[in-house]
Amino acid sequence: MTSVPKPTQQHTTLLMKRLFLLKDYSPLILLRETIDQTAKYVLAEFAYQSRSVDDLKTIFLGFESIKSDLTYIENDKIEFISSYGESWKAITKRVSQLVSNHKKSLILIDSLTSLDLESVVPFISSLVHPSSTIVVINPCSVYGKKIPQKDQTLIPSVETQLNYLSTTVISVRRMPSNDDELRKDETDEDIAEFVLPIRSNMDSCIINFLHRRKSGRAIEANMMFSYRDHEVNLLTTGNESREGQKTDEDSVLKNLTTFNLGTTEKQKIARDNVVLPYLAAQQDDSAGGAIVYEFEAEDDYDEEDPYEDPF
Repeated sequence: MTSVPKPTQQHTTLLMKRLFLLKDYSPLILLRETIDQTAKYVLAEFAYQSRSVDDLKTIFLGFESIKSDLTYIENDKIEFISSYGESWKAITKRVSQLVSNHKKSLILIDSLTSLDLESVVPFISSLVHPSSTIVVINPCSVYGKKIPQKDQTLIPSVETQLNYLSTTVISVRRMPSNDDELRKDETDEDIAEFVLPIRSNMDSCIINFLHRRKSGRAIEANMMFSYRDHEVNLLTTGNESREGQKTDEDSVLKNLTTFNLGTTEKQKIARDNVVLPYLAAQQDDSAGGAIVYEFEAEDDYDEEDPYEDPF
């Protein structure tokens, strides 16, 4: 009998697909790659899935790529801008001109390593627009270590600032092979010396997905991604350990009293589908909240006393 995915798993996978289709707005999506696994196929998936979006302008900023390198991207409507050696202000001006006549825009950035560290965050901030989605590959994780700052101050590193500004962070890692666990230490040493193992930089990988909503709620999951099949399948969720604890609690409460203290599968599904009031903050048309206090006849209110102000 085929097992049916739990609602929370379905929602997490659906959210990832909606991000690819630009149906769930996320202004800055950060892709974190490693030496043995490139993030360019995840970047290309955004271009592929967004082909059906109406009045969308897709722009590819090539700092390390040339136009002939983009044959793996299945989208012939991409506007390619060669950005290597260009100033970030000139690139921003060019992008603004291209997206001005479109309702939505998708900006893909293959790397930022050619920019000065001081220019990375101002450049990304200048591209942010209410109708734009920016997908950028992290320039710091490419090297496997943090890029040193020029002056050792209390200012956060570029990587820290990008992680803070991003509404979605997708970290990729290589698909494991059969002997990875047997020779894990050797594999780590090989990667440190730029000796890449088998199945490195393939079009299929494991992604760690972290999405921050407007309400402050964060959703995290591990998924298996395949660019060849254009599919995303959930591997694990951050709630698995808690689900195991709930199962143990149900078994403990089963014979504790004559009352039914546990929850059935139907009740769990109904509980997961309840829309909580704070989720209304995620709606674009949300006007916020306000406190309204109406004084009654018996209220003794002194206007000159600052401590009498109910607000």
